[in-house]
Amino acid sequence: MKYIITEDKLRDVIYNYINNYYDVDNINSNPFHDDDGQPLDTGEEFYLGDYGDDEFVFTLYQKNYWLNPDDFRVELSPMLMIEDENFASNLNSMFGDRWKSIFKEWFKENFGEEIKTIDFY
Repeated sequence: MKYIITEDKLRDVIYNYINNYYDVDNINSNPFHDDDGQPLDTGEEFYLGDYGDDEFVFTLYQKNYWLNPDDFRVELSPMLMIEDENFASNLNSMFGDRWKSIFKEWFKENFGEEIKTIDFY
């Protein structure tokens, strides 16, 4: 039997998968800091629970994070690195690249940040 899924339904499935995977209320963030402990606008770490628990889920790099203006990553920023290898692998195996634009939308809605590029380990 053949099933046809609309783009809207696929979007809903992916969005719901992301929502079920991450408890947004338990994700906290901390901006990068300079050597004096002052917050910077170059990036941000997102983690589950407390910062010292080392359960990082995302790292956001802004354009000004890259010191060399000719670095190819400047044009790819803001860049979000997904630290959870299983999450990205599962989405890639189920949906190919289709999940990335939906994840960007989910991230913007939940954390207020525009993402240009998603990368993962």
